Amino acid sequence: MSSEETHLNLWNKIDPRIKIIWAVIFSFYIAAQKDIFTLCLSLFFALISIGLAGLSIKDTLKKLKPVNAFVLFFWLILPFTIYGPTFIQIGWFKISKPAFSLCLMLSIKANTLMLLFFSFILSLPISTLGYALQELKVSGKLVYLFLFAYRYLFLLKEEKDKLFRSLKVKGFKPKTNLFTYKTYAYLVGLIILRAYDKGDRVHKALVLRGFKGKFYSLYPYKLGLKDIYFSFINLVIFTLLLWQGRYL
Repeated sequence: MSSEETHLNLWNKIDPRIKIIWAVIFSFYIAAQKDIFTLCLSLFFALISIGLAGLSIKDTLKKLKPVNAFVLFFWLILPFTIYGPTFIQIGWFKISKPAFSLCLMLSIKANTLMLLFFSFILSLPISTLGYALQELKVSGKLVYLFLFAYRYLFLLKEEKDKLFRSLKVKGFKPKTNLFTYKTYAYLVGLIILRAYDKGDRVHKALVLRGFKGKFYSLYPYKLGLKDIYFSFINLVIFTLLLWQGRYL
């Protein structure tokens, strides 16, 4: 077994409950942090966690595009709304030092939080994540809502695609007229009806199989030595970030 496969196996074998707990701790800390250098260290740690999780850097950067597109909005708006000493000036365009610091802080925070989410949470299978949330005493209704929404949103998308294909086969061409609006209204209504019907059938199937409001795993998790090491390393990193951020 290669060294890469070894570290991937070690990362995947970490108790998902521990991963979720540390992801929440780091997320709250990063969201509250205002020191740029400390945020840069957090971003570096998040990048390392992406590598340890075995995620593709190229694919991860693609997933960050919507986040950075949203952050770009702040770069375009905040320089005109926050005044102070000029930091950058290009012709008539000026960016004040407070505006630049705030935009930079938001950019680092957004990317760091998403990278941590990808490595700690998104690297887990959805069923494993749901079971871990249940073990952490998260509301059962929220867990069911999360799992079923993830599973059946894709099925609803398939239903929507089928309906759109049937409209195209019948020669439907959308225009800005009453007929088009009615057609889309009927389409939404059909999707809602099919969603209700599918939900009813899923509920009956669960009742038939003896579902009593709790999910069970074939591989129950137990804290081991690797989980203690993982928590210790994260505790050291968190302590260093606290010290650097002058919270101690």
